[in-house]
Amino acid sequence: MMLFQRSRQFRHHRKNEALQYAHNAVRLAKRIDPGVELQVFTGVGDSVERVFWVGAFDGPAALEMAMNRIGSDKRWHAFILTAPDGAFVEGSVQNACMRAS
Repeated sequence: MMLFQRSRQFRHHRKNEALQYAHNAVRLAKRIDPGVELQVFTGVGDSVERVFWVGAFDGPAALEMAMNRIGSDKRWHAFILTAPDGAFVEGSVQNACMRAS
């Protein structure tokens, strides 16, 4: 099993918009690929102004297949354009893949 995490920093006064967008992204990803189980988290401590999308996958191939299905869907491309203008800090996306050891 492996975990995938994507995070993005939001502007403090735009937290509600950022979280609504994050939850909408999870719902759409699930419609595109019903096998994808993502959760939305908000940071604490040093990460207080970050939203995290976290999902568990059977391995790298399963993650890649899910990302390809979602990323190639025209609904996803249209959705990305609906991100609330200025709610997220440009260039703040971070990805991490983790494997249990």
